[in-house]
Amino acid sequence: MQKTTKYWLIIGLIFVSINCHRSTGHIKTEEIKEDIFKLDTIALLTNKNLDYLTTEVENAELKESKSISDIPVFIFEALNNWAHDSFSIANPGEKWQVSDIVGYPYLPWRQLVYLGVGSNIMLMAYYRGGVGVSEKMVIVKYENEKIIDFWAGFTFKDPATKHEIIEVLKNYNSEIPRKIANTTFMFL
Repeated sequence: MQKTTKYWLIIGLIFVSINCHRSTGHIKTEEIKEDIFKLDTIALLTNKNLDYLTTEVENAELKESKSISDIPVFIFEALNNWAHDSFSIANPGEKWQVSDIVGYPYLPWRQLVYLGVGSNIMLMAYYRGGVGVSEKMVIVKYENEKIIDFWAGFTFKDPATKHEIIEVLKNYNSEIPRKIANTTFMFL
């Protein structure tokens, strides 16, 4: 491994460590379910499972939706536990907190762009407000309402359909500089 790659990986791990401390600090112990999938930090930082999950999503028949109510409850609960804030998300066209200037503290920090749910996999893209708006992509593989794999990333391309998201995912590792660790999961 090159010296600069090690340097960026160490910086990424430091950010993960700091954020994990912050993100779990507000969750009461009794709220954390024992059966929630444990995030593999190294796999997420290095996109280890991205190619596999992209192929799974591409081959899956997904029921597309524009409603957050179609996010499976067990997945929403996991996202809520992993997010550094509650995983608040608006439907497309609804008001949401776009910037870091909090004018309406009750508004969600996210807005759904795409949701596709299959028999054992979910693909979701959404906007995330704050200091600038970014688009996040999430893939969740599950079996019998239990998460077995997870990936999250960001994009500058603004994909809004399954096909567009898959094209971004297929080129993700070549378009995002290798020296930048994928820290998206820290800021779901």
